[in-house]
Formats: sequence, structure tokens, C-alpha cells
Amino acid sequence: MKRFSTLALTVIVSACGGGSASLTDSPNNSAVLQDVEVSSAVSSAVETAILATQRIVFVSEGDGDAELFVRDSSSGVRQITDNDHFDGQPVWSPNGRQIVFVSDRDGDMELFVMNADGSKQQKLTDNLHSDTGPVWSPNGRQIVFVSDRDEDMELFLMNADGSDVHQLTHNSIWDGKPVWSPQGERILYNGFSESGLELFSVNVDGSDVRQLTENDSADAWGSWSPDGQQILFVNVRDNRGEIFVMNSDGSNVRQITSNDNVDAWPIWTVEGDSLIYAGLEDATYWLFVANLDGSSITALDIQLAPGQDSMDLTGSR
Repeated sequence: MKRFSTLALTVIVSACGGGSASLTDSPNNSAVLQDVEVSSAVSSAVETAILATQRIVFVSEGDGDAELFVRDSSSGVRQITDNDHFDGQPVWSPNGRQIVFVSDRDGDMELFVMNADGSKQQKLTDNLHSDTGPVWSPNGRQIVFVSDRDEDMELFLMNADGSDVHQLTHNSIWDGKPVWSPQGERILYNGFSESGLELFSVNVDGSDVRQLTENDSADAWGSWSPDGQQILFVNVRDNRGEIFVMNSDGSNVRQITSNDNVDAWPIWTVEGDSLIYAGLEDATYWLFVANLDGSSITALDIQLAPGQDSMDLTGSR
């Protein structure tokens, strides 16, 4: 089968700034997925790797603490942050000129932005709470993120310069893992209902909250199709994950993968006619490509190494 050059991907848990992707049992026996900053990173990583990646921003703990690095196909690897604190969850701006990231250099998790070469590092948030999981809007003008400033984890939106911060979701438990629709009009996210962890979407002004899934198991890791008409997601039951696809309104749910292992983190190919996902084989996550009906599965020689690094990629932006 066809394989691509090896590229190590890594995963970090947003809530604590480290650790591996994990599943725990909730009181209602539904699997609760920790707030893992991976969906958008894996999406960019895989699509760009296949299209000959130009630049990679990633986290490494080689010197004892988490720092950010950029790997360029022409100039190699260079370190762009250097301090004694955690720097992580880096995400390229849509035009590839800036990187938003999370750091605890001021004592708690805050959002920062810098130029692609590490210069002009600026703090975007400044409070006594935890701000994590930043995601750029498609036009690069806004950033959605997760914060516990409302006593529990909720979605917040701000301008790309940190101004005009306002809360999008208002629940009593947890909301996380936001993903912008391609058109930038709605945000997909995970939240809790009476049945457990489910997928929701909301307008960017916080109106028209829609619950898209409802069952007795956990649904997570949502990913918009390029045209915004469909959503890939993972259903987790008994610590096993299978990939499904549905219309963007939650209708017409179809199962794609079916096996005894964990399949996770699905994203769409650029063309929108197939998907890329992580599958667990021999205690290691590898990336696979498949048709939307689950056929023609092809393994990529790209390994995910949970618990060490976080990365995002940009091509010729």
C-alpha cells in the first residue's frame, strides 16, 4: 500500500497543557473526551503533508520545557520561542504570516500571537483564568477559544488583536473543541446534554444553538466538509471509536468505519470526496485515507505520538 514520508504528529490535552489523548467514564457511563487540541492541527497536517508541506509549526520538549519550533523545507528547523514555561497549541493564521498559541509564562494559560519567525510576541488575553484551544476564523479576523472565566469551560470569540472578547456559549458543564465552518458563519463544538457528550453548532454571534447528535454514547471530533454541507465525527462507545458522517443539520447519519480498534480525528481531503483519520494499530496511532463509504483504505506512513508535541502546518500561503 502507498505510504508517505514519516512525519511524527503529537497531541496535547488543552485542559492541562500536556498528557495524552484519553477517554474517561462519566457518571452516565458515556465516554468523556478530554479537550484535546488536535482536530484543526491534524486537518492541516494531513492535507498539507499530502500536498508537499512547506512549513510546520510544532512543540518540542527537548530542552525540558515545551517550546515552539518551525520546520521549513528550505531552511530546516528553527526555534521561535525560548523561555522556562509552557508554549503550545500553535495554529497558523489563514495567510500563514502569524501563529496563535497558548503559554503559561504569566502564571496561567493565556493566548499569544506572534509573527511566523517568532518576532513580535504579543499577549491576546490577560486574566486569572485558563484560555486555551485557539482557532482562527477562515478570514483571519477573529479567533474562537475555550476559557473557564465563566467558572466552567465555554466558547469565547475575540478579534484577532485580542479586542472585543465576548462569550458564545452559556452552559453549566463544559463546551470545547470549536471548529469554524468553511464559510465562517457557524462554529461546530462539543458540549454536554442529558445523554452525554454531543456535537452542537452555533452562529458566530452566539445565536441559533443546534444540537446535532443525541445518543447514549459520546460524539466528538467534528470536522466540516469543504463545502460546509456535511460533518465527519467519531462516536465513542466502550472505549472504541468509529467514524460517522452526517449532514450539517445532523440528519442522514452514516457509519464509515467498523472494527475492533479506535478510529479517531477524522478530517476531509481537500476535494471533499474522501477522509483521513487516525487508526490504532499495535498501540500506535497511524493515519489512513478512505472513501466516504469506508472503502479503499490506504495507510499513510504518518504516526501520531500522543503526549509529546502539538503541531500545525501551512503550505504555500
